[in-house]
Amino acid sequence: MKLISSHEVYRCDLFRVTEDHAKDPGGFEIRRSIVRHNGSAVMMAVDDRRRILLVRQYRLPANANLWELPAGRLDSGEKPLQAAKRELQEETGYRAPLEEADFFLSQPRLCLREDDHLFGHEIDRRRSATHGR
Repeated sequence: MKLISSHEVYRCDLFRVTEDHAKDPGGFEIRRSIVRHNGSAVMMAVDDRRRILLVRQYRLPANANLWELPAGRLDSGEKPLQAAKRELQEETGYRAPLEEADFFLSQPRLCLREDDHLFGHEIDRRRSATHGR
């Protein structure tokens, strides 16, 4: 697949949208609107009883409170692991003492160009930064 053209049709602080046109070697052409985002980091923290830590947050697109893994966008110049640790502490009060990921996942979606960096780590409930657990 070869990109023929791409032009930006929208930009805001969180993302931008491009209209892209591509063609494969056989001549098949596609046009897509692609949402482009700097990426996000997600921390899947598991305690010693093998429970996964979730946070409940209101999400405007769903118009509801949803259970989700602690996550957030990458700040300018921030490494995914730094962001994952920051989001875990900001949203839950827990700290992850890891220096590298136990595992990593990056998954692009249909018409969305965003790198989601998923980090998994076991947390020690006794070492919570603010919860004293």
